[in-house]
Amino acid sequence: GIDSITKLLEKHTTEDSAKVDLMIKLSAHYQATNLSKAELYASDALKIAENLKDNHAICSVLSQLGSVYSWQRFSTKALDTYFREREIALKMRDEFWLQDAYLGIGYVYELENDWDKALKYTMKALPYAEKSDDPFVKAFAYTNLGSEHLGLKNNEKAEYYLRLASKLFFDNDYIDQYANSEINVAKVF
Repeated sequence: GIDSITKLLEKHTTEDSAKVDLMIKLSAHYQATNLSKAELYASDALKIAENLKDNHAICSVLSQLGSVYSWQRFSTKALDTYFREREIALKMRDEFWLQDAYLGIGYVYELENDWDKALKYTMKALPYAEKSDDPFVKAFAYTNLGSEHLGLKNNEKAEYYLRLASKLFFDNDYIDQYANSEINVAKVF
C-alpha cells in the first residue's frame, strides 16, 4: 500500500528510474483519494525522468499524469500531456506507449462527451492494443470502444466490444474490471 511505497521512496535517495517508478505507483495510489498528491508525485517524477533523459520513464509518467489530469477534469492539460506522450512514443517507435497515448486522448474526449473524437483516437490505438500480449491492454481498448459506441448510440457495436472486454477480464481474473464491464453491457439495454 501507500505506506510501504512511501517508506521505500524515503530510503531511495538516488534520482533514477526506480525512484520514478515508485513515484508513479504513489501517484496511482493517491489518485483515488487525493488528486493533488497524485499530481504532485507524478509532476515530481516527470522532472526526474526528464533529467535522466529516459523516454520510457517519461512516457510512463506522462501516462499517469494524463490520467490524473483527466480525473481532475483538466481536459486541456490532459490532452497536452497525452499528445506529448504520443510524440515521444512515435520518435521511439514504441507501440505500447503509442496505444496508451491514443487511449488517453480518447478517454479525455469521452469525458467531454465528444464521442466522434473519442472513437477516432481509440480506433488509432486498437491495432496496437490488439497486437499486445497483455489481455488487460486489449480489454481496456474494447471497454473504451464500447463506451464510445454507446455514446454514439451504436448499441450493437457497443455490446460487441463490451462483451469482448468482459470476456477478457473474466478469463484473466480481473474480477473488479469484469464487474464494471458487465455493468457497462447492461447499459446497452
